[in-house]
Amino acid sequence: DRGEDLGVVAARYTAEHFCAERQAPSGRGRGFAYHQQNEAKRILRLATEQELSLLPEKHVEEARVLKVCREKAEHRSLPMKVIDAEYQFDRNKLTFFFEADRRIDFRELVRDLFALYKTRIWLQQVDASFLDEAGGSAAGAAAGAATPPP
Repeated sequence: DRGEDLGVVAARYTAEHFCAERQAPSGRGRGFAYHQQNEAKRILRLATEQELSLLPEKHVEEARVLKVCREKAEHRSLPMKVIDAEYQFDRNKLTFFFEADRRIDFRELVRDLFALYKTRIWLQQVDASFLDEAGGSAAGAAAGAATPPP
């Protein structure tokens, strides 16, 4: 989505299987709250050793921004549980994954976070039932904790 990311190919799907998963009612078959975000990602190239060496630093930064987001959400008394944070590899987008029982107006929280990090802020609601399938990883649940293709 608008930038470059670094990831691991966890499974291979045929185009037919991927399209069938996308057509699941309300897109929930892959952990998404919204069907439109369930897009296949284009692989540009293999990551370089230098890029791979930056991953631990990225993970440390994600833990730090997660803590800050939790504090800001609590300060604003938002009824949400922020469960994970993920920077896009090129730092053009910062995604926070959260659970909530109802719809939340988090515009002020987004403004707070943008003022701090000066990058695109994205909040992605994750269904708790998909966290179990993804091994507790919100990013995995949102990215598609689906069963492997037949």
